Amino acid sequence: MGEDFILAGAERKPLLTPAGERRVKHGLERTATLRLARPWPVLVQQALYAEWNLRRDVDYVVRQGKVQIVDQQTGRIFPDRTWQDGLHQAVEAKEGLAIRPSRALTLGFPGNAISGSTKQFAA
Repeated sequence: MGEDFILAGAERKPLLTPAGERRVKHGLERTATLRLARPWPVLVQQALYAEWNLRRDVDYVVRQGKVQIVDQQTGRIFPDRTWQDGLHQAVEAKEGLAIRPSRALTLGFPGNAISGSTKQFAA
């Protein structure tokens, strides 16, 4: 923190500094063939958020090799819920777990005669 990124605002959102952006771009140049599921700034921001803001046994627990989200209001654990935009995978990496791909939600709409198909949305 400091030279490469800052944590902005009450939500402590990580923001890369120009020096941090250069460092990440330099790292990506060495892995030019790497295909990313999301733009690199999003992945880096999610990794920083996971590292600096999410706490094990407070925001999530690890059970049976899986990250499970803890509801902040009730303390209830949601074994089937995941964070989106790569944040869940960032927490898995932080914990040294196998990184699972993002889940896609398949939503069916009544009267699919209009569209003729089922829409897919990334979770």
